[in-house]
Amino acid sequence: MNENYLADKRFFEVEESSKLAPLPPNYDPIVIEVFDELGLLLSFINKEELHQTRRPFNHKATYIAWYFDEQLVFFQMGSKVLVDRLKLLATNFINLIEENLN
Repeated sequence: MNENYLADKRFFEVEESSKLAPLPPNYDPIVIEVFDELGLLLSFINKEELHQTRRPFNHKATYIAWYFDEQLVFFQMGSKVLVDRLKLLATNFINLIEENLN
C-alpha cells in the first residue's frame, strides 16, 4: 500500500472517530491494540498481552493510535490529542481506585 493511501485513510478515521461519543464507563474491550507510524506496538486479547514491540530509546512517534475492538478510541499526534473517547473510562477507573483506597 502506498503511504498517501494510508495517510488519507488515517485522516478519515481520525475525523470520523472524533465525532463519536466517549465510550461508556463500563466498557471492557476484548481486543486492545496500540500503533505508531512504524506499526503495532502492543496488543492484548482478553487482557492477555500478545505482542509488544520495543522502539529505540530516542524514538519520537509521529502519532500514537489506540484501538479497542477495532474502534479508534485515542489518537495523539505530537502534543495534540485529536481523538479521546476514553474520558469516561478514565473517570470510572479513578473512581474505582479511590473507592478501593478508602
